[in-house]
Amino acid sequence: MNIILIGMMGAGKSLVGNRLAGKISKDFYDLDHWIEKRHNSKIPKIFEDNGEEYFRKIEAECFSEIIAIDNEKVISTGGGAPLNSGCKNHFLGNEVIFLDAYPDILFQRASKRKDDRPLLKNLNYKEFEQLYNERRKIYSSISNLTLDTSNTDIRETVKKIMEYYEF
Repeated sequence: MNIILIGMMGAGKSLVGNRLAGKISKDFYDLDHWIEKRHNSKIPKIFEDNGEEYFRKIEAECFSEIIAIDNEKVISTGGGAPLNSGCKNHFLGNEVIFLDAYPDILFQRASKRKDDRPLLKNLNYKEFEQLYNERRKIYSSISNLTLDTSNTDIRETVKKIMEYYEF
């Protein structure tokens, strides 16, 4: 069984995924890092040079590559992957965990790495909150488990996942 972490930027998907994978002895794959490695470019640069449509295309291709690796794994996705039609089938048959948090907390966390987040570059808080509300419905509809990471330590989030799946 693969465990796929979804949620908005700043929810802690990469940190939780990496720690969870270590605790349950599974390989960890960060979709954004995989994209950057395969395309020898940072995501903001891919967006800037080629646009979001191109990025979503390669995001789907890279997600397919990770899913095809023949082992059980933990995968953290970018915030837009669940909305990407090329990625949707990869969530089926896997355990999908939605890491959620209050939008103001997500915005604050994500803003610390604003240069790494192309969609956040031109968004104010109100626009971010609107994006959050639109995406939250989709995240909720495909997840098996939702955890609030607003005021929770990473270790506590990992512990809750391990208890839920009885690892």
